[in-house]
Amino acid sequence: RTNYRPRRGKCSRRGGSGCACRPCADNQKEKIQITQDILSLALTYVKEKVVGETSLDDCIHIAAATINKVDLLVSWNFKHIVNIYRIRGYNSINIRFGYPPLNIHSPKEIVEHED
Repeated sequence: RTNYRPRRGKCSRRGGSGCACRPCADNQKEKIQITQDILSLALTYVKEKVVGETSLDDCIHIAAATINKVDLLVSWNFKHIVNIYRIRGYNSINIRFGYPPLNIHSPKEIVEHED
């Protein structure tokens, strides 16, 4: 266990249809502990320059999802998470360390639209 506390965002959509933000997903989330394995993997992403040191929170998010084998990570963060070059970097490290690749998409990519 660690004293790490992720930043919390605020929903501007107020739980509207298709909202995937943390506050709106509170009833559907599973809480996990940030372990030493998660921190170590996150620091590897930074060490190997997938992202810079200022993006450690994002790396912990990715590492937690990877180690806990989530089916899909959904994010609006196009700079540090939903970015093909970053995704390739995260997944190359994941595979090297024996973890499966992580599916990362924006909410727009997963929301079904009615015709």
